Amino acid sequence: KDEASGLALLDLDGGATSAGPGLRTEALAGGESLVLVAFGQEGGRRAAVALPGQAVETGSGTAVLAPLQPGQAGTPAFDRQGRLAAIVTADPSDKLLIAGVAPQRSYRAAGAAALQAMLAKAGASLPAAAPGAALSTGTVVESVGKAVLPVSCGL
Repeated sequence: KDEASGLALLDLDGGATSAGPGLRTEALAGGESLVLVAFGQEGGRRAAVALPGQAVETGSGTAVLAPLQPGQAGTPAFDRQGRLAAIVTADPSDKLLIAGVAPQRSYRAAGAAALQAMLAKAGASLPAAAPGAALSTGTVVESVGKAVLPVSCGL
C-alpha cells in the first residue's frame, strides 16, 4: 500500500494470467477524453459499465471528471488509445444522486508516474504502450475488458 498515491497492490491467487493493458507513459493533459471501466450493481450482481471521463488539471495532481457511483474507487481510466492512464483513488462515498444518477464530478486519481512507481516498488511491471490512433469507446472496452476485475470489500 502506498499512502502518498492512494494505491494498493493486490495479489490474487488464481487470478487472470493474460497480459494487462499497456501503460501510458506520459501525463494526462487537461480536457483529454477518457474511458473508465467500472463495476455497478445490475440485477443483484456486479456488472461492468463503461463511463465517459475527462482528465482535469489540478494543483494537487491528476484528477478525473466522471459520473462515478459510490464504491467505484479503484476504477481504471484508459485514454482513447486504450492505454491505462490513471486509477481513481477517491471514493465517491457521499451518494450524491440527481434523479437517481450520479453527476459528473472530479475525483483524485493516480496517474502514469504513480502507477509505474507502485509497480516498480513491488517488482512488477506493465508494458509501456506508444500512442496510436483514437479508438471508439466500444473498442477500448473490448481491448481492456478482460484485464479489469471487480473487487469488493466484505467489511
